[in-house]
Amino acid sequence: VLALSDSAFLLEKDNPVTGGGTLRLAHWVDGTLQFHLPRINSGKPSAFVKHLQGKGITFHNGAMRGDRDRILKALRSWDLTSQTPYARIRRPSEKEMAHVWSFFELQLWGMQQTNTLAQVDSAFSRLRTLGDLHMTHNVVSHANYSKLTGMDATAIEEFNFGSLDSIGLGLVVSRAGKYQERVERKIEGRMEELAPQIEFIGSKASEGKEISNDSPSPGARLAVHLLAKRRDGSAFIDTRKQGAPWKVELMGGLPEGIQYALSTMHFDEIATFRIPAALAFGSQQGDVEVELEIIESMSRGMTHPPLEMSFMHGYKLGKLEFVEAPSGLRHRDVIPGQGPSPKRGDTVEVHMGSWSPGALVLEAMGGKTLIVGEDKNMPGVNEALLSMKIGTRRILYLTPRLADQGLQRAGLAQAVFIELRKIKE
Repeated sequence: VLALSDSAFLLEKDNPVTGGGTLRLAHWVDGTLQFHLPRINSGKPSAFVKHLQGKGITFHNGAMRGDRDRILKALRSWDLTSQTPYARIRRPSEKEMAHVWSFFELQLWGMQQTNTLAQVDSAFSRLRTLGDLHMTHNVVSHANYSKLTGMDATAIEEFNFGSLDSIGLGLVVSRAGKYQERVERKIEGRMEELAPQIEFIGSKASEGKEISNDSPSPGARLAVHLLAKRRDGSAFIDTRKQGAPWKVELMGGLPEGIQYALSTMHFDEIATFRIPAALAFGSQQGDVEVELEIIESMSRGMTHPPLEMSFMHGYKLGKLEFVEAPSGLRHRDVIPGQGPSPKRGDTVEVHMGSWSPGALVLEAMGGKTLIVGEDKNMPGVNEALLSMKIGTRRILYLTPRLADQGLQRAGLAQAVFIELRKIKE
């Protein structure tokens, strides 16, 4: 990405197959990334196209093709603003990089979700089991942009990125929202069909805990203890004796009776059910009695980015309140901590994950050990840890530089959720 001025960019895309590439000119106008597309197939070419064609530049699918230096020279001779020609090329700023790469991420997101919803549409009438329904619910929830970000995505003009404007975005969201409602109705209907077939025997709280009000959602990744017994009382699965919980996802790959049982449970609850063979482990084991305990949700509370997307675009932060450091690091604390803060060189235990501007997971939530200040950590993470206290849960808004992705690598702005759990002695 090369900045031709404070508002115009040349986007260069390499083609690893042919070894060549294409160049495209984009211009920021009132917070909108607008491409200068050639009008050569539907009427007279624009003055912009005529100018570049006169310099020996050809076009294909809206991209410029030809010798790179010739294209740059032709662009520098064209006055987009009708004021002064672009006389120099410079490196884009961090904010500009975040703008441009956010655009590409959102374009990718839009294409992916449109294709996904087309697949859901073709398969919807065949969805029946809880596993299939839960998996589909997870897919359309991800496509429901407004649910992901907590925004009314159909009315956010600030996200008018090229062809992925608020209207196009709204169509994807509206379609995903309708499918989500339809899937939820199907799930309710299937749960009602299964309820008379599966007997709930009883439940109690996990040892030393109280039963939570929270239940796992479709698609949740769970660590579960399972004790399964045949009719004669003999156990054929006992994860406690095996020394490790069962790691499962509430979307396919589970006996439907187990899926039903887990869907009715709460966290920190031990529940017992009697399940017929057809909904459990088949005729070989027959009807079974199962005791289930949800140990933890490996994605609980952080399945989707916990923030509006607008932090990525620099010029507007929506409803968010944030703190900005001189380095450009922006953050907001979800939960403040207590006690000391780590120093450079300290070893800390954290729980963290990160997302791209298109709401794609870059790093799944999980625990890790870091040495504060180490080069292998993202610079923004190192800086944030120095001001965090134990127990702090913080969301970081990283520009490409603070995400340790240099401009030469076309860095990606991202969001990081991080919780400081321990400072080791």
